[in-house]
Amino acid sequence: MPSPKRSITSSETDTPLFLLVMPNGARCWRFRYRFLDKQKVIALGVWPEVSLADARVKHHSAGGMIDDGVDPMVEKKRSLPAPWIFRS
Repeated sequence: MPSPKRSITSSETDTPLFLLVMPNGARCWRFRYRFLDKQKVIALGVWPEVSLADARVKHHSAGGMIDDGVDPMVEKKRSLPAPWIFRS
């Protein structure tokens, strides 16, 4: 059995939505976008837990945020719970 590649590959051509393949074989959906003249990439989920259809929905939602002048990466970070808050 051949060993996994040591480099990260993706199915990216010129499309903003792509599947990133890690050296260990894990696959992650990514969305490449430009906001305030900066190239950014946001994770949309892990395949197969997130299907192509779900990734496309998340991609279109993030694209709508960009059209409204909101950075989807900032919104994603805001929606996550703060790691330093103790929850009992």
